[in-house]
Amino acid sequence: MDELDKARVALLNQLLVLRHKHETLSDQRGWRTIVEMEEVGRQVKDLSGQVDQIDKQLSDARLAYAETRAASLQALKELGQ
Repeated sequence: MDELDKARVALLNQLLVLRHKHETLSDQRGWRTIVEMEEVGRQVKDLSGQVDQIDKQLSDARLAYAETRAASLQALKELGQ
């Protein structure tokens, strides 16, 4: 889970940089600016999708951990009786 958390933070930092770049470009004019804004928009969409995937993986991992922990505690409880 730590590796997923680190990957998520790295992606969120990249998203922050891209969104700032998009905001800066939106104040400019010209054909190149429009093309660059479209590319930044595609990158933001791609990174957002990756963050969503990692969020799902983290959620699944946390649920599996909680279920395993609960089962282990129950087994220990039964052994103690």
